[in-house]
Order: sequence, then C-alpha cells, then structure tokens
Amino acid sequence: MSPHRIVSLLALLVVFGLGGCARVAPPPDASPGDCLRRNQARIEELPAWDCLPTLDGQCVPLRPFFDACSALWPDCVLYAKFYHWDSEIAEIVSTTARGPVSHRVRMYHNILHACDPDYQDSQRTHGDVAEFYDAAGNFMGLAVYMGQGVYCPLPAVDRGWRP
Repeated sequence: MSPHRIVSLLALLVVFGLGGCARVAPPPDASPGDCLRRNQARIEELPAWDCLPTLDGQCVPLRPFFDACSALWPDCVLYAKFYHWDSEIAEIVSTTARGPVSHRVRMYHNILHACDPDYQDSQRTHGDVAEFYDAAGNFMGLAVYMGQGVYCPLPAVDRGWRP
C-alpha cells in the first residue's frame, strides 16, 4: 500500500472517528406537547433547592415563599422548581409615588415559552416568576404571574427573614 493511500485512509478514520464522538443534535420536536413532556421530565430530575441565589449575593430561603403562595391559593401558584426555567435579567424603570425608579428584575419563563415560541401573552410583562430588586440592588421579593396581567407579589419583608 502506498504512503499516500495510508495517509488518506488514516485521515478518513480520524474524520469518521471524531464524527462518531460528536453529539448528534436531537431531532426537532414533533409537537409542543413532546417538548413540554421532555422538558418537564428534565426539570423533575434536577435537584430541589432550599434557597434561591439572588443577584445581590444572598441565598434566600425558598420555603417561606412557597408557604405564602400556598396560603394565597388559587390566587398564587408557584411551581416547585421555577428556578430551573430559562431566565433573563433586565434593567427596568418602574413608576412609583416618588417618581421613576430604575432597578433590576430576573424574569423566569416557564417551559411553555421555550416549547411554543408562538405563544405570547402581552400582559405577561415580567415573566412567569420575577425576582425584584430595589434601586440599590437589594432583593425585595418575588412576583408570580397568574394570567390576565395580574402578578401575585410575595415580598421578602413579609417572609420572616431579613439579611
């Protein structure tokens, strides 16, 4: 066998060998329902957290928020592992009695938004769950979207702890 042919054969083996080690992209979802089931199962396998790492460096206990939301049912429903949903951080300006205030919000988007990009709720302005921070960057609490433009606030000051 000629050296040129050996080099060509080795090159093919390397290319096919590397290709075999590469991850193959999953097939596109057959339906939003398949995507929802797959993502729900993935999130259920992830560990539950006792506290929420906030943007101001705290790890805020979650149990008081879940308890407060449960006490407000059916006006509040907080998914047990919302912190595993896709999220984004936004700088927003809120209108207050003292005028406009700039602050940060981390917005969590439930898996429906990842699985069905065509789904839009124009009244859902801060995600499905939002962490709110004051102008100084301190964690203030959560808000849970309940539909029709209504958020259920779960303020930190009412949860029995303060840093």
